[in-house]
Order: sequence, then C-alpha cells, then structure tokens
Amino acid sequence: MNTGRISYNMTQRSVRKPMKSGSGLLPGFVRYRDCAVVSGKNGDQMVTAVLTGTIGMAQEVRLLFCRGENQILCQGGRVQAISAAIVIPTDWEESRLADVTAELSGLCRKAGADFAQMHVTAAEQIAVPVLTLSFLGELCKEECLPEPGAAILAVGHAGMAGVAILAQNGREALKKRYAGAFLEKTDAWWNELSLRQATEALDGFSCYRYPVQEGGVLAALWYLADGLGKGFDISMKQIPIRQQTVEICEFYRINPYQLAGDGMMLVVTEKAEECAARLQEKGMEAVLLGFITADKAKILRNEEEVRYLDKPARDELETFRQKI
Repeated sequence: MNTGRISYNMTQRSVRKPMKSGSGLLPGFVRYRDCAVVSGKNGDQMVTAVLTGTIGMAQEVRLLFCRGENQILCQGGRVQAISAAIVIPTDWEESRLADVTAELSGLCRKAGADFAQMHVTAAEQIAVPVLTLSFLGELCKEECLPEPGAAILAVGHAGMAGVAILAQNGREALKKRYAGAFLEKTDAWWNELSLRQATEALDGFSCYRYPVQEGGVLAALWYLADGLGKGFDISMKQIPIRQQTVEICEFYRINPYQLAGDGMMLVVTEKAEECAARLQEKGMEAVLLGFITADKAKILRNEEEVRYLDKPARDELETFRQKI
C-alpha cells in the first residue's frame, strides 16, 4: 500500500460501502468532502471534520489545520472549536511538542476558534509524529447543488501548498539552480492557504464550493463531479499556475496538477461574472475553467487534444517525501 491517502477504489470498497450499510452517509461526506453535517435535536446543524497526517516536514501542522478549516468553510460553516491528538516517537524532544502545541494555539486564535483539548501519546512503533485534528463548526449556509451548465471557477493557483513545502524542505538543492529571491516568493503562499477570505467574499451568492487539497486540482475536479453525479468539460490551459510552481515541479519531475493544492478553491455557479467581480473587489482572481455537464464524462481539453480525467492519483508530495 502506498503512503498518503488511500486510493479511490479502496475508499469505495472499504470505507464508503461499509458505512452505507450501517447508518448511511451524512451530507458533506456523501459528496466526497472530508467533513459531515450533523443535525442536532433542536434543529441546529453542525459541521465536523477529522484529519490525520504525519508532521515530519516543516509547516505540515499548518497544512493539516488549513485542510480542516477549509473543509468547514467550503461546506458553509464557521469553525468553533478544534481538538487535537498526537502520537509522538519516544525519543521526540519535549520542546518540539511544545512548538506544535503553540503553533496550533496560534492557528486557532487566527481562525477565531477555541483550542478545546490536546491528547498526547508516545509510541515506540513510529518514527514520525502523527497528528489528528477534529474540527467542530456551526453551519451558516445551506448547500447549493449546481445544475448542468453551471460554470466552474478556480480561485487561487495550482499546487500552492505542495510547492511551498517543496521550496522550504528542498531549499538547498533548489538554490543550486534557482535564485534565492525566486524561491522566497513561495514563502508568502503559506499566508494564502486559508479560504476564509474567499468564502466570506462569496457569502450571499448561490454557489457550490470545493477545496483543492491532497491530490491537487485534478483530484478535486474528480471528487467534485463524482459527488454531484455529474461531469464537466474544462480547458487545462485555463487552470491558474505560477512560474515557481512550473519550475520547481520540473526540477523534481512531478505533476503540478496532482500536487497538494491547498489555498485553491473550485466554485460552481450560474452567476460566474458576478462571483468573479466580487472576488476581484476583494483582491482575488477567479478564472473560468469550463462547465458542469449532465453526463458523467470528465473532459479535459488541451487545445485540439481531448482526454478524460482518470481516477485520483497519489499526491505528488508523497514522491518528494521518499527523496528526502
């Protein structure tokens, strides 16, 4: 079994199918999000999300936090509280644990959320710490399911989080080919991973929002369409990408469109021009990729070439992990 998120087929067989046979799938998770909408006895609705990941490379604590927060935001919620559990190697220094706790506390403060609790366990069987974050949020906006013909907009650019990690953890090797100033531009991307500002800008608009995360923009497009039971027809050349992303991905020979894309969001709406104008007012750019279609064909166009999107592949960041 490969490291990282398990395959689409394995998820269908061993996760979603057994869950359906029990209590069924809740809104959010049923549409291939890493969150679920839970209804309370009083009719109020809450959004929950649980994410787990290793934190062996720099900034992976922030990445995991942003993934959970962005899931809640795109579902139409606001994060209220976060709980954490971490399994650390027995030889891990206590000062590093304190750093992780302090970073989580700062991230909660910026998100306006309570840091509810943190459970810590040490184990001899692991070499890299494993962090689990549980998010609880209040549902503020009902989900709006798009119809065929709705436009697909991209906010942000491909491979944001992945390239930021590659540039930081592979800085010495990259500096042998690229200027330091060129690489340092990616450091600012860490401050752009939260979709808080983008989702707030779209409050009041009828749209469906999906966060780009593990597996990159191609995985997000697949899960978005599959969760809706629809297809799409988009232009690959329209997917926004920065020059740093192109260069660094070429250096490591990885596909930027299958690289962790946290900080990017897909917006499906019948009011594309209005949404794009609102985002531009707030200093963000929205690019039209294509449209939702009635059938389930997932079409990618590259000038005259037409191909169909394959099932989500392993995130290219896992390839990089094996090289360091």
